[in-house]
Amino acid sequence: LLRGLGDARLAEAIRRMHADPARPWTIAELAKEAALSRSAFFDRFVRGVGVPPMEYLLAWRMALAKDLLRRREADIAEV
Repeated sequence: LLRGLGDARLAEAIRRMHADPARPWTIAELAKEAALSRSAFFDRFVRGVGVPPMEYLLAWRMALAKDLLRRREADIAEV
């Protein structure tokens, strides 16, 4: 994550994912946020972050869900 945030283009996409994790993001939308083509964004993300963008987004969503459940702020149906 830190390497991804160190890359100005990837950082913008990562910030957007973190700001709106429920949005149905696509590679095309994230690539646009990063001002890169889809293939360049995908390759750069994997090299910088270590996992594909959608895998990263899924892991972020699961971490948020786990935290909500742990703090008992929402039940499973809401999460």
